[in-house]
Amino acid sequence: MKFVLSLIVLFLFGTSHSQTISISGQVQNENTAAFIPEAIVSANSKKVTTDSNGYFRIQISSPQVLQFEIRYTGFKTLTQKINIQKDTHLVFFIKSNL
Repeated sequence: MKFVLSLIVLFLFGTSHSQTISISGQVQNENTAAFIPEAIVSANSKKVTTDSNGYFRIQISSPQVLQFEIRYTGFKTLTQKINIQKDTHLVFFIKSNL
């Protein structure tokens, strides 16, 4: 009985402390610093689109290295690996193709 109770406590403790990490940020034009709406932000298998202020948010379940890729028509694709260990705010600056 003690063994079963210990397993239940261990299970509850482990699941109640599961970590969700929030990554927020913005995408900006490198030359003008203007925020870029509707840019595509990919991080490993997750993909989101920036809002009208160039803002995005992604959540992950554990610390990890993410391969970010930022795409927007008329701009060079930016690829960057970042080690995410805790809630993080990022700002990506992308270059125009012109």
